[in-house]
Amino acid sequence: MAITELHWLTNFSNRPVSLTRLDHGDPTKKKECPANTSTFLDWWWVPWCSAGADFAENHIVITLAGAPGTPATTVDMWQDWDSDGDWVRRSTTETWTNSRQGPAFRPADKFPGISWAGGDRHIRVAADGGITLVDANT
Repeated sequence: MAITELHWLTNFSNRPVSLTRLDHGDPTKKKECPANTSTFLDWWWVPWCSAGADFAENHIVITLAGAPGTPATTVDMWQDWDSDGDWVRRSTTETWTNSRQGPAFRPADKFPGISWAGGDRHIRVAADGGITLVDANT
């Protein structure tokens, strides 16, 4: 698997965003990004997670605070090689999926934006709350 490295979180929304990187269960890697600002992520690697039993300890949790009267949006990010290739993946249900679980399962969704494995990325939160990966070198 290739290494996918995150550099910046740019938040164009009017709500704060928090990131927690769970790497082998260590929840101490946290970053907060206020509304309409950018936050440096210290070259975070996207954790690899190729088994459901490892998911709780190997992913990044991205939380966009809810607007008044609405719940927060939570997106999980990890990297996995599956039948469709090696990609940065996402879940909005706080669960891991993979086609290796059996015929009833499919690969997890690819993270929106530039989700192929390997290289440098930024996380971008749009004004409408959409979360994507963008190339860090452009």
